[in-house]
Amino acid sequence: MVEAVDPKRTRILMAAAEILQTKGYAAMTTLEVAQAAGISKRDLYARFANKDALVAALVLEGVQEMLAPVRLEPPVSREAFYAGLTAFGCKFLADMLSPARLQFYRLAIGEVQTNPAIGQALLKEGTEATTMAIGAYFGEAQARRIVKFPNVHAAVGVYFYMLMGDRMVTHLLDPERRVSEADIEGYVTFALMVLRAIDDTGSPTTPAALV
Repeated sequence: MVEAVDPKRTRILMAAAEILQTKGYAAMTTLEVAQAAGISKRDLYARFANKDALVAALVLEGVQEMLAPVRLEPPVSREAFYAGLTAFGCKFLADMLSPARLQFYRLAIGEVQTNPAIGQALLKEGTEATTMAIGAYFGEAQARRIVKFPNVHAAVGVYFYMLMGDRMVTHLLDPERRVSEADIEGYVTFALMVLRAIDDTGSPTTPAALV
């Protein structure tokens, strides 16, 4: 059964995202979000208990948008497994390194010290949710004996490390830096090359910190 779309919730999230980018978390109020969304505060609070819940929803929405176009269905072959990781990797990097996403993270990071809930939302709804989804994909492939990793959790870590490296930090610190489609394809190709090597040989050469 397809879940019905709540247009008011959508308007709230869109308004909150715009206000966050222009004014920041501290200056944003639920009244301002409600007015920008064209709804009452009652309607807003019926959907979000407070500002922290609203920000957590924005993070979760971003994760769902990132994963939705890539159907991580249980792989039926080794090549299907890597095709899924290729599609996900390209979408993941394009989203994470987009100007809008980077600006959101800059604002969120700037507020973490005074509003720890924002950092918790980024970790739980962002980093942890994405890692769990990919971890389940790896686990299913390993269970089906499509791939043979010495350590599945380490393999997931290698994939993300080779995919991202210090790129997120570099782009966060340099607002003028842009990533091209060719760059992204190159990053994904390299990440999968390393992963295939571990899969092919079963060699325990995974970085110790990730084992």
